[in-house]
Amino acid sequence: MVLILIEILFFIFLLPFGNVYAYNPITCVAGTSYVEQASNVTCYFHKDIAANKTAISVVMVPTTNKKDKEERDVIQCSWAKLATKPECLVSEGYTFNYEVTDRLTVEIPSTTANFAGVYSCHIVPPNGATFETCELIVNEKNTEVSGTSSVQPPQEGVASAVPEWPTGIMTAILTVLVILTLLVLGLCSYMCAWKNEWQLSRLCFRGHQQETEVGDTELGPENEQILET
Repeated sequence: MVLILIEILFFIFLLPFGNVYAYNPITCVAGTSYVEQASNVTCYFHKDIAANKTAISVVMVPTTNKKDKEERDVIQCSWAKLATKPECLVSEGYTFNYEVTDRLTVEIPSTTANFAGVYSCHIVPPNGATFETCELIVNEKNTEVSGTSSVQPPQEGVASAVPEWPTGIMTAILTVLVILTLLVLGLCSYMCAWKNEWQLSRLCFRGHQQETEVGDTELGPENEQILET
């Protein structure tokens, strides 16, 4: 009798720890997408669904129409006895690769406003599991005329790839460049003129020296005696 009471108390004590969802709610991530772009919703169960072959479902409540609060099925999955992958019903517009562990991902190849909504993931039956929701936000895509690439406006707080210089700074830079160019040209002209003048002076000096030498040679000793007489 005592052993039976101990087993009952032990079972009651461990029962809360057997439900992992009481401490780790089922969560999901959806994020933001644009029209005609791919998007996805990822569920996190925090427990290996495939190992326990637990039936699961993903549902959504649309947000495009505030009056429409009807919950819609996204996928519903169950397991055959010896199956390694679940058998799933996938709603139109969604794709699923049937890969399930402690998480799964439902993809939307081409997102439209109809997929915007609040999503949630569940095990079936719930067995006291708690869950948190996530919202998929769908924005209109900025496009230009067909055949041209779309131009996305720069995000706030992000510097543009090509900075715009103020007009005053550009004028000052151009003025400095012009002055430096004129100084270099003037210096080059001065150096060339000085070099030419130096070469001309040197040439005149050598000519005068040669004339002097020729004069001395023409006089000679004999001429000097004549001049002395």
